[in-house]
Amino acid sequence: MTKFILKGKYKSEDELPQREHEEGAVAFKEPESMLKLSIIANGIAVLLFIPLFAIMLARYTPKYMFYDCGAYSLAAVIMSLLSMFVHEYIHGIFMPGEVYMYDNLKMGLLFVTTKENMSKWQFIVMSFMPTLILGVIPFVMSFVINGKIAVFLRYFGIINFVSGSGDFINIFNSLTQMPKGSYTYLYGTKSFWFMPKGENK
Repeated sequence: MTKFILKGKYKSEDELPQREHEEGAVAFKEPESMLKLSIIANGIAVLLFIPLFAIMLARYTPKYMFYDCGAYSLAAVIMSLLSMFVHEYIHGIFMPGEVYMYDNLKMGLLFVTTKENMSKWQFIVMSFMPTLILGVIPFVMSFVINGKIAVFLRYFGIINFVSGSGDFINIFNSLTQMPKGSYTYLYGTKSFWFMPKGENK
């Protein structure tokens, strides 16, 4: 069972849990800093939001969404902001070993990390599960449920889907950089992959 350890406010990478590097570990080709990662992730989020919101406008008029269902739309935004904690908790559930949670709300940061190894597909599943549970499922449900609650579900789903843009970067890196049978681990704010002994060719 996952053990969560609340570490409090994140100030610098030096505060993150450290571990020994695996033999032959290779650093992911990824943004050099959390600021650059945030900029790229936000850009992806905007690109995802535009077509998804267009789908919503094709079903509902702005008057219906923001006036007739204004309370539901506002609730979707508020609940989405609160669900960022749930998002990270879901990540943690799918991480092995002890999971450390950090926050810096002024910087818009809330994240979890672990010192344990994960297989390629374990890492991908861990990365995608919050988006699936909080984004994809509510969005799909909004097409089979009628009434104002459908507006809430679709808006909530869209916001939480685009909020997974940083996770999409991790998934893309895993799919394009990690060989079959490889494992990954987190070191500070960076990710590394390696081939376990006996798997190297």
